[in-house]
Amino acid sequence: MIRRAISLALPLLAAALSGCNALYAGLVMGMHDTPPHTPARLAADVARYQVPASQVAVLDTSYLRFVRQQARDARTYEAAKNHGQLLQLLYFDDAGQLVSFHINCYAPPKLPSLNLNWNPGGRLNTFPPASQVAPDQLLSFAQLLTFLRTPAGQPLAPEQFAVAPGSYRVVVFWSHTMGRQTRILLRELAQNLQRVPPGQPAPAVLYVNNDAYLGLLD
Repeated sequence: MIRRAISLALPLLAAALSGCNALYAGLVMGMHDTPPHTPARLAADVARYQVPASQVAVLDTSYLRFVRQQARDARTYEAAKNHGQLLQLLYFDDAGQLVSFHINCYAPPKLPSLNLNWNPGGRLNTFPPASQVAPDQLLSFAQLLTFLRTPAGQPLAPEQFAVAPGSYRVVVFWSHTMGRQTRILLRELAQNLQRVPPGQPAPAVLYVNNDAYLGLLD
């Protein structure tokens, strides 16, 4: 009887987690409490998740105000909801326009682990990958940079992220809060970066920690 109840409950739980209201599924999804955001905490997490330290940025908490403002307008509500998500993978072309967009909402959980599946249908098997969500014009790379800071809290210089024609800028939102789901997304990104076509310039990759932002959502 217990085994049957579990088998019936898992699909229902998976359906709930696959939407954009997965904020409260922490224990099941391997999430952690959002830690106080400090340089020491960030350094520890950079080491823990093996993120390239020279490519780390921090999402400023002012980003939440931006997302909420955009969500008040029916024309930009859906895009704002997407850009406010916990885990994100964004690919911008050399002009800074979003061309491939992936968020936790639409990464279906695998059963029975409930780990998010970022590559259904093999969309990450090419570079840049087939977009999971229709790319929007709400946030260009230049606009996103205005919400990013160095680990020391300084603005990022746009010239640091100049890319050759035909190349891309890749941004991943990661966090201590998302625990093993962060590890899974970072692993998927690493595999996708290995699929850059021969002869194509290497992309600029930015690993954006959003724990401070997520702390406002608690």
